[in-house]
Amino acid sequence: MGDADGYVGTAADSHRIARLSKQRKAEKEKFELQKKKMEEDAKKGVLTIGQKFGSSVHQAYEQQPVKETIGLVSIDDFKKKRENIEELHAADVELKRRFEEKAAIEAKKKRQEDAAKKRPAPKLSFDLDDTEQEENSSEEALIEVPSSPKRL
Repeated sequence: MGDADGYVGTAADSHRIARLSKQRKAEKEKFELQKKKMEEDAKKGVLTIGQKFGSSVHQAYEQQPVKETIGLVSIDDFKKKRENIEELHAADVELKRRFEEKAAIEAKKKRQEDAAKKRPAPKLSFDLDDTEQEENSSEEALIEVPSSPKRL
């Protein structure tokens, strides 16, 4: 008990001093842990320009053969690796193009379905109940129309 060693006083005061020193020690450890955590987060947050803005895919494919060829390599081996990487790049581009086409088609279908949902169903120009009424009214119209003699 560093603070209470030279203190001459009551037992209650000694216990209080010991309790406060333990509490202070615990808070100091907690502060140190927070400080370490903040430093680690800061280190994670430091990004290079390539990481911040991203490097183009083309540059990544150009750098790949350089990373794969370490030491002395024959020109034939280097060309083979470069061709393999170019094939992978072409396949990647094709896959991306197909995915975008598929997404565009699905979006178009979705727009059409949404438009069809918004558009009201076409009303029929005839209805079975209406046809019976029309037949009755047309018969009545024929009966009601008097034929007037034409005068010459």
